Amino acid sequence: MDVDSIIKKLNDRDKLFYYQKCRKNIGIALILSFIVPGFGLWYLEKILSGSIYTIIWLFTIILLVLMIFSIIGIIFIPFWIVIYLGLCIVCLIHTYISGKRYNKTLLIRIFGGGE
Repeated sequence: MDVDSIIKKLNDRDKLFYYQKCRKNIGIALILSFIVPGFGLWYLEKILSGSIYTIIWLFTIILLVLMIFSIIGIIFIPFWIVIYLGLCIVCLIHTYISGKRYNKTLLIRIFGGGE
């Protein structure tokens, strides 16, 4: 039995309950993405996008560690900070937009698109 056939059997109150149960909390997704870029996207079931952000994040952390132990690398730490903050900001924006899109798609799927 697929989800669409289950949804057709539900009344409006049960559909609303089902939507509340299945929707994703965007605040949780943003907090997860703030802690580790990509984790919020994993929470939103966007595994590939989340993995890409997390791999880039890990690469930047490794790069920072290498720069700290290198005398010449200390000069480039301000550039690392800019890149890191840019990654975090882009990931947070992507997480917010993806969360809104996920919940909107779920709402349309459960209640129908203007029927």
